[in-house]
Amino acid sequence: MPLPRQAVTRWQARLPADGLSRMIAMADRGGGDLVGEVAFPVALMTIASIIGFPPGTRIGTLYTWAVGLLDDTDGKIATAMTEWLGTPSMWSADSVLGRLLRCDDPAIGTDSALLPAVRLLLSTGTEPPFRALATLMYAVLHDPAVLEAVRADASLTPALVQECWRWECPLTWVLRRCTTDTELCGVRLRAGDPVCVNLASANRDGSRWADADCFDPHRSPLPHLAVGSGPHLCLGRHLAALEAEEILGGLLWVTGPPSARPSGPVPDTDGVSGRGFRSPRRLTLRF
Repeated sequence: MPLPRQAVTRWQARLPADGLSRMIAMADRGGGDLVGEVAFPVALMTIASIIGFPPGTRIGTLYTWAVGLLDDTDGKIATAMTEWLGTPSMWSADSVLGRLLRCDDPAIGTDSALLPAVRLLLSTGTEPPFRALATLMYAVLHDPAVLEAVRADASLTPALVQECWRWECPLTWVLRRCTTDTELCGVRLRAGDPVCVNLASANRDGSRWADADCFDPHRSPLPHLAVGSGPHLCLGRHLAALEAEEILGGLLWVTGPPSARPSGPVPDTDGVSGRGFRSPRRLTLRF
């Protein structure tokens, strides 16, 4: 179920309210971690709301179960989720699950067959987006010139988001399977061979982008592979872009212009790291 740009614009009012309120609370305390206190909870709660989890759901527990960090040895979580899926009235009619449960298309399957889809939506709708948000905030705070450039010209925001995805895509590689005998860069591949596609390397191809290792929001935009391509194009790319644009707006709000903050805020981070998923593990901001 794709999420076109038009379908996610109704979240535009909620996203800044959530992200900005978290940043303001953090600033009022004198600082905090933008990764753990903003990027992760904003991404998690946004996808949880779109999926349609009922109020009071322990989203954090479901997330750790969805990504495999929590074993459901007694099956209680899966059983509870299956019971919820068997009760369409628990899900709002305009949510993703509400629409699926009320759809008569036999291709969708039974309510219990939707359980893997729920896990996939919750994990993929949180993990790459929160890492992309963390890296975006790192990029603009790491270089004050970038922060002030987008403050002076808000029209740079979409290009800045796309450049950030290209420069440090949150998911660095994907596995595919060769569908036919072929040759790639002098290497023979047979139908059925597994292939690891290094998205991070492709997005820094020096023959495609000048100074490919540099983060440059002013560069002429070119399609990249951070959100996939063709039949593997990310269904939530418009939502992720909207989250990023709104989070950046909130960051500009709380940091304020240079005249209002001559001595800060000062970011402290361990930088972008990771092999499969990449992002700062922490991004502490002190006001």
